[in-house]
Amino acid sequence: MRALSRDQFGLLTTTQVQAAGVTDDQIRELVATENMWESADGLWAIGGPDLLLVEDWAGIWLTLDLDTPISERRHHPDTIVSHETAAVLRGLGSVAGYQFTLTSPKPIERELPNTRVVVADFDYSEWSLVDGFPVASPARIIADLTADRIDGSHVGTVLETILIDELLTREQVADLIAPHTWQWTNTLAPDQVIDLLITASDRNA
Repeated sequence: MRALSRDQFGLLTTTQVQAAGVTDDQIRELVATENMWESADGLWAIGGPDLLLVEDWAGIWLTLDLDTPISERRHHPDTIVSHETAAVLRGLGSVAGYQFTLTSPKPIERELPNTRVVVADFDYSEWSLVDGFPVASPARIIADLTADRIDGSHVGTVLETILIDELLTREQVADLIAPHTWQWTNTLAPDQVIDLLITASDRNA
């Protein structure tokens, strides 16, 4: 079970636990010795109840579909991690609060703890796997964050990191923010707004 859970953020579904031949009595024993605990309905964490933030997010993502194999969901996702959460997973900036943000082409008809679901389409070029999650691309993150009207300092941190790491060109970044620069100024060109936002970024504050 531990070998399988390593590829799933330390988590297993009830179906996988049963398929491994673990009996109800063994589950109770593992729980009693704090070697396994129920992270969510139908989802088990291997180890003590000390999940990190990213593992909490993993638990939410896994419970969206407990029946489809993880490998299939990773390569043909029906939801992707997006916005501030995607920025955190890609190391592009800090998260404002601890809300887990997903983008899905259709509403998710269930309650998810501390989770925001943005209903929007995405295509194959707009995500890739990061730490086992299907995560929005840097370009999609910029488009989402600027459309979302979040604080300019957070956007500036993301833009600065993307440019330093050469994930996108300055021209590409300017094109992505162009439809939304009115939030910050009506007088500067998109290329100038990049500098404005970077100056206000968290790392330059």
